[in-house]
Amino acid sequence: MSQARSRLALIAALVLLSCLPLAAQTPAVTLEGLLSAPFPSELLASPTGGKLAWVQNAKGIRNVWVAEPPEYRGRQVTRYTADDGQAIFGLEWMPDAKGLVYVRGGGANRQGDIPNPTSDPAGAEQAVWRVSLDGGEPVRVGAGTGAIVSPRGDGVAFVSKGDVYWAPFAEKAEPVAWIKDRGGAGELHFSPDGSKLAFVSRRGDHSFIGVYDVAAKTLRWIAPSVDSDSDPAWSPDGSRLAFLRVPASSKTPIFRPNTSAQPWSILVADVASGEAKTVWRAEPGTGSVFQGMVAANEILWAAEDRLVFPWEREGWIHLYSVPAAGGKATLLTPGEFEVEFVNLTPDRRQVIYNSNQDDIDRRHVWRVDVTGGKPVALTRGEGIEWEPVMTSDGKALAYFRSGARRPAEAVIETSGGKARELAPGTVPAEFPERALVEPQQVIFSA
Repeated sequence: MSQARSRLALIAALVLLSCLPLAAQTPAVTLEGLLSAPFPSELLASPTGGKLAWVQNAKGIRNVWVAEPPEYRGRQVTRYTADDGQAIFGLEWMPDAKGLVYVRGGGANRQGDIPNPTSDPAGAEQAVWRVSLDGGEPVRVGAGTGAIVSPRGDGVAFVSKGDVYWAPFAEKAEPVAWIKDRGGAGELHFSPDGSKLAFVSRRGDHSFIGVYDVAAKTLRWIAPSVDSDSDPAWSPDGSRLAFLRVPASSKTPIFRPNTSAQPWSILVADVASGEAKTVWRAEPGTGSVFQGMVAANEILWAAEDRLVFPWEREGWIHLYSVPAAGGKATLLTPGEFEVEFVNLTPDRRQVIYNSNQDDIDRRHVWRVDVTGGKPVALTRGEGIEWEPVMTSDGKALAYFRSGARRPAEAVIETSGGKARELAPGTVPAEFPERALVEPQQVIFSA
C-alpha cells in the first residue's frame, strides 16, 4: 500500500471513529417515532369561566381535552381508546361552561356510507354527543352533525339527513324534528336569546336564509332569491341578521382559476319584517369571487356595530370591516400576506388572527382593532403559531404552536408571560426531537 493510500485509510478511520459517539447519542428517526406525537385541533374558548377546550389526536385516538383557570393544566374529558378512524369535531360549549357538545364520526359519501376504516361489524355512525366536565361517560344526543347549543342551555339543535332536529337536555326523549323543508339545512345559528334559529337551506344552484321561531314554530325566509345566501350572523340584540349573497351563475370553472364573476355582497335584514338591504358589495375584477377565511362564520358582528369579513381585493385574503348600516369598507390587514384563523376578542373590539405577515414561511398571531389601525404582532420567532383564541375573561391568549423540532401543541399566555403548554408531558419519549434539524430556506429564480 502506498504512503498516500495509507494516509487516506487513516483519515477515513478517524472520521468514522469520530462519528460513532455522535451516532450513539442521537436517537434513531423512525416513522413510528415521528407519528407518536399528538396533534391538537378545534381550540375553543368557553363563553364564561375562562376555560378552553380542544381535540387531541394521539396515535389516531381522538379525545376532547379541557383546561381551566387558574392552573390551565389540560385533562381529558372523553376516554376513547381505539384508533378507529372516527373523527371528533364541531366542539360547542354549554352556556354555563360545565359541559361540551361534539360530533363523532365522518360524513357519509355519495352512497350514504359512513367511514368505517376498521370494518367494525357493528358499523359506524356520525352522531352528536355531550359530555360533562365533572366526570361521567359521554351521552349520545342523536345521529347527525352541525350541532349548536341553545343560549338558554336547555338543548341542542343539529342537522340529520338535511333536516333540523332538537334534542332537549332535561328529557330522556328522542330528538324531535323542527324543520323539514325542501332543501338541505346547515349553518345553524341561535339568536342571542335563543328564541330563534337562523340556518341556510341549500337548493342545489341557490340557497336561502331561514329563521325559525322556536315558540311559534313558524318559519320565515329572509329576502329569498335565485342567488346563494350563506353565513348568517346575528346582531348582539338579535333584531338584525347579516349574511353573504353570491350571485347565481351558469359558469362552472373546471381546471382553470375562477378569479372574476358578478360581485358578491353583504346584506343586513330586519328579522321582524324579513326585509333586507345590501350594505356592501365587492368591486368587479379581483376579489369579485368570494374566498373565505377560517372562522366560525364568514361574517363576524363586532363592536361599534361593524361587520368583519374577508375580501381578496388585493390578491390576498385580508380582513375588512364595514358599518352594519352600510358604507365604505375599511382594510384592517394591509400587505402581501394571507389571513387565516380569525376570532373576535370577548369584547368584540379587536380581531385576533394568524397570518404570514413579515414572515412569508411561517404563521404568527396578530391583533387589530375592528375600526382599523396598525396590526400588532402577538407572537414572533422561528416557530409557527395558529388558531388563536382569547379566554372569556380576556386575561389569557391561547393558540397552537409548533417548530422544526417540536410537534404541534396547545399553549397559553397569561398576564403577558411566556407561552406554556396546556398539556405538558403528552409528547412521548420516542418522538425524536433531538434528531431533527432546522430547515434552511433556499430561494431561486424560476
